[in-house]
This record gives sequence, C-alpha cells and structure tokens, in this order.
Amino acid sequence: MFIEPPQVINFHARRRGPNAPKPVEQPATQANERRLGVAPGGGYFGLKGIYVLTADGMLHEQVMNTGADFALPVQFLPTANSRPYGMNILGKEVYSATGRGCGGVANGIWSIDMASPDYHVTNLSTPGSRPLALTGPALSPDGTAFFVTGGGTSDPAAGVNPGSVIALSKDLKVQDWYTPAGGMGTYESVSLVTFEHKDKQMVVAPGKDGSIALLDAASLGGPDHHTPLFETASVARPGAKHSWDGFASWQDKDGTAWVFASVSVEVISTDSSLQRNGPTPHGAIVAFKVDDTAQLALRPVWISRDMVNPAPPRIANGVVIALSGGDVSTHATLYVLNASTGEELYFSKNEIPTSAELSGVSVGDGHAFFTDRDNVLYSFGIGLEH
Repeated sequence: MFIEPPQVINFHARRRGPNAPKPVEQPATQANERRLGVAPGGGYFGLKGIYVLTADGMLHEQVMNTGADFALPVQFLPTANSRPYGMNILGKEVYSATGRGCGGVANGIWSIDMASPDYHVTNLSTPGSRPLALTGPALSPDGTAFFVTGGGTSDPAAGVNPGSVIALSKDLKVQDWYTPAGGMGTYESVSLVTFEHKDKQMVVAPGKDGSIALLDAASLGGPDHHTPLFETASVARPGAKHSWDGFASWQDKDGTAWVFASVSVEVISTDSSLQRNGPTPHGAIVAFKVDDTAQLALRPVWISRDMVNPAPPRIANGVVIALSGGDVSTHATLYVLNASTGEELYFSKNEIPTSAELSGVSVGDGHAFFTDRDNVLYSFGIGLEH
C-alpha cells in the first residue's frame, strides 16, 4: 500500500506580496520511484517515517501516522527468522545486530547504506562471541560503531575478542577494542552510550566485573587495550549475572555532563555521600557526574529505588524516564525522576498489568513509549509546567 503526501498547513510561512510570483512546487515522487532514506513527499514538506525490520529480513520505511510503506521494502538480512536485535541509524546508514543463531544467520553486526543505488549491505561476523547489542550498536558522529561481546572464544581473523568493547569503522572493520583486565563479567545484553565532552568522544561501558568504565573513543583501552580513562568502584557484586544493563548521558544547564546506568542486579555501594532511595536488591538506576577537575572520573551522586529489570534510562527536559520492566511475578512500572537529585516525580502504580522486561523506552513529543510482554504499546504523557 502506498499513500500520497497529505495537505500541509505551514503556520510559520511568510506572506507573499500581492505581485510576488507563486513558488514553483516540485511534484510528489511517484510510488514506483520512491526509495528508502530519501525525504518523501513533494513541495516544501516531507512525511515523518519510522524504519521497521520485519521477520523476513526486509527493511521498511513506514509513514508514522498510518503505518503504510512509503517505498518498496529492501532486503537487509539474508534470510527470514534471523531474529535481529534493535536498530540505530546515522545519516543514511542503518545498523543492527544478530546473535541468536536463528535462520542460519551468524552472530554479527550489520549495516545497510540507503544512499547507495543497490542498498549495499555490510556485515561483520563474530562467530566466537555474540554481540550484546539488544538496542543495536552505539554510534558516534564520525560513524564509528561500538558494541560489547559476550563470552566465548577469540576470532583473530576478525580481531574480535570475547568480553570486550569493540569499535568498528564505517565499513565494519575492527579498529580498536577494550578488554577489562580481570574480565568483564556475565551480561546477557549491554546498551552502550557515546557522547562528546570537551572535544573528546567518550564511551561508557562495563569495566572489570561489577564496575563501570569511562573510555576514550579514540583509544578505547589505551596502548595495551586494557586501560580505561577511569573505572568506578564496583556497583554490583563480582560474579553476578546481568540480564540487561544500559547507559545514557545528559548535560545539565550548567554544562555538567552526567552518566546514568541501569543495573539489572543488586546495586552495592559503600559511598556514604550517595543519595540512596532504599535497598536495591534487584537493580536500580545509578547517576554519576563526569568530574574533570583533576582527571576525568565518574563520581556517583544518587541511586534510585529498587527496580526489577530496569531498561536503559532516557533523559528529557531534566528528568529521567526509567522503566522497571518487572518479571514473571512483578508487573512493569514507569518512573519519572529528577535527573539531578533522583527525586521521584511520578510512578505508574498498577497501570501496567504485566511485565515489560527487555523492552526499551523511547521518548518524543512529550510522551514515553514502550511495549509489554503481550505486545501492547503504551504511551505515557509527560506533563510540563507552563
């Protein structure tokens, strides 16, 4: 199904003078001429769309308000039922990962170039260890992709080691890696974050078993591939099995950089200066400030209340959107926290009847979106003061 561009009212358009010629409008692109990744529609506007990777390995671009395909879908993954992880996009490149061995598709990172005439697909295979990239690889502005590998065996040909943070070039070649000295620990999935701080691109990732590492994207582990810029004290007990941890970054109005970590196991800390909101036997959100007074460091500030399978947090307008995903015996709960203090501003009580483990949270247009285990899509409005 295809649709034509709708009528658009531009409330910010300037009035033309009485004798000014009417601007020449470009005709709408015909259905059989449309391509993924090209701004759809004619005239002075484009339709908002979303990218969807379906079970048959086809990449779709769908009109947001109708769900209709704007252009013909294209083949991204080679076979059906490969069960890819989430996707990330940078410019005209879409990235995803596979790691379940389904459909005969090997572990690896995938990208598709929507600007190329044939929608060129590039792949890095990691047969020795699967990518732990449930939300897809993290992408820096220069096109470098970062992901974490799980346990397994080294692949010298590809340059991929297990239990490591891997940096890939635009053509998905390994250009750097970081392997924590002493081992990374056991993770089912890790969602990294990369951000710029004072002209340096940073990456936040798991460090030595139970700690969090701050890495320089230009040299992840230093000359020996084992030395981070900074490593926190343990926030989880060594040997704990993490189901899904993730990170997010934020800069407050004073220019201070923050890092937020969702930890899916018991959160521990002996720092008496931390603002705690009760025991955290199942997991929590932990907030850090990026301190560069002497050397770059992550200084813990607060820990949220107890959360079961917390999703990687999202930050918008100075608040943290945190989803406690729950499990077979606990329903999901959405929390809104003050990003600077951890103060609880809202929680959804019993409005979500089932769990939403392994569901990420998306934030946009004043709403938080996520799905539960019954494939119900939720949208919670985030009220703003006027």
